[in-house]
Amino acid sequence: MKTTKPIILSLFTLVVILLISSCSNKQILLEAEQLQILNFIQSSGLDFDTLPSGVLLHVDTSYDSTAIYPNDQVLLVYTGYNLDNNDKIFIKNDSVYIAVNDPYLLDGWRDIFLTVKNKTYGTAIFPFYAAYNKKRIANVAPYSTLVFDFYVEKYEPQNQQK
Repeated sequence: MKTTKPIILSLFTLVVILLISSCSNKQILLEAEQLQILNFIQSSGLDFDTLPSGVLLHVDTSYDSTAIYPNDQVLLVYTGYNLDNNDKIFIKNDSVYIAVNDPYLLDGWRDIFLTVKNKTYGTAIFPFYAAYNKKRIANVAPYSTLVFDFYVEKYEPQNQQK
């Protein structure tokens, strides 16, 4: 019994060290990303608002005052790149329809659509926790901060069924 006590204590100590290390690494990752985003914002000279999802949004130009609602679809043109290395990872030069209430849509996009008006140009910064977090998606590395330049070309209003 006496010989297993030091082993159990050692294992417990190792687990505590790993947990503390993991928390420290996450904090370091968050702080590094915040600095990277701040540098991007300062170099761009743009003003950004923070949406509820954590996405930062800059509206460049809006040519229409028509609001977009949860059941609508938007016709979107966008270019997305990884802030770490400026690699373009998403390019959609022709318009693509996106349903605002699509359950697979990132919450940040939903926030953007419900914030901007039709015919809006803008830039959005998706911190890693508001994008894909620690998952690898296609050519997006885990913990990637994504930036999208976008244009909401038009929207299709929700169907009013009577």
